[in-house]
Amino acid sequence: MPFQPLEYYINSYLSGSITPEEWGELQELLKDSNNWQELKKLMDIQIAEYALSEPLFPRMKDAIRKGVLEKIAGDEAAGAPEENLGKTRTVALRRWYWAAAAAVLLTGTAAVYYMAGKKHTPPPALVHHQPADIAPGTNKAVLTLANGSTVSLDSSGARVIAQGPAVIRQQGGQLLYAAKGNSGNITYNTLNTPQGGQFQLQLSDGTRIWLNAASSITYPTAFTGHERRVAVKGEVYFEIAPSANTPFIVQVDDRAAIEVLGTAFNVNAYKDEKSLDATLLNGSIKVNGVVIKPGQQARIQPSSEIRIVKQADVVKALAWKNGLFDFEDAKLDEVMRQLARWYDIEVSYEGDIPDIEFIGKISRNSSLKGVLKGLERMGVHFRLDEGRKLVVIK
Repeated sequence: MPFQPLEYYINSYLSGSITPEEWGELQELLKDSNNWQELKKLMDIQIAEYALSEPLFPRMKDAIRKGVLEKIAGDEAAGAPEENLGKTRTVALRRWYWAAAAAVLLTGTAAVYYMAGKKHTPPPALVHHQPADIAPGTNKAVLTLANGSTVSLDSSGARVIAQGPAVIRQQGGQLLYAAKGNSGNITYNTLNTPQGGQFQLQLSDGTRIWLNAASSITYPTAFTGHERRVAVKGEVYFEIAPSANTPFIVQVDDRAAIEVLGTAFNVNAYKDEKSLDATLLNGSIKVNGVVIKPGQQARIQPSSEIRIVKQADVVKALAWKNGLFDFEDAKLDEVMRQLARWYDIEVSYEGDIPDIEFIGKISRNSSLKGVLKGLERMGVHFRLDEGRKLVVIK
């Protein structure tokens, strides 16, 4: 069978493995109306497999099915002939499922349905508020050296900084440290990303680090002694270089100490989130003395109590590093906090925060306007005031 790019990209999208570059290519394919018939065929296959109870689109399927059945119930109440009810169900399922799936791909967001804790009703006619477009975040950060001087970093930088026993090289959106030799005069640097920024860092031991927006890490320019210790704020992903004799310790302000030898994990420690979450991809870590296994998450509550999630959503925890927003099971206020950090905006609400829960993924390369269009399709409306202030309105 010849290779079908559209089918490949859609399968990657459905499995959650699509890359930002592939997502952009998929969007370009969908702009061409010549591909829509092929898209419909692919969705018809999904519908047929759904009829056989295959676990495709599991959460989306359940949500859409609920809406379909409510629609059918309305048709039956309106007096559809009994002998046509089976046919009505089949036609409605195909029509609604296809329309919802097409909306997912054509609008650039998988957040196509919401559950508001009340009986579902179709969203009202939209009153569109057209905000000025805001570009997504980029690679940018500020490096603070031990002497207090600062260096602004972005994707275009290429420089070399000598600092004691370390040599620092910037290559675009990352900093790389290398130790020139052993020295007792170890200094500490801090790398800060602002709202709307992200950056990568490689420490002198080879440990690789990714910083999300509004995050920071303080670290030695070279490691000596019997441990490797850094301090972080915000959200940071680690790939720790193995070293059996020198454990790596991540200090998260006064809330957590995470000890590792060689592993990959994510720490979400934003102060405005409900908990501090440490999610382990592989290896082993100790969070405040509690051992965490791969695929698990340590969730530290404000009371300092630790709750272990044994089957954590690792894909969701690492979505930001992979260039995606993952809104699976996310409430509106959580979604807005993510957007505020990445687009460097201030979010407020007119009235109470709507009780809305989302599903799906969207590229972090999308402009703010593109994201808001997807959210407006679910009945959430916005106004962008001067000074990058986004107001959520009912």
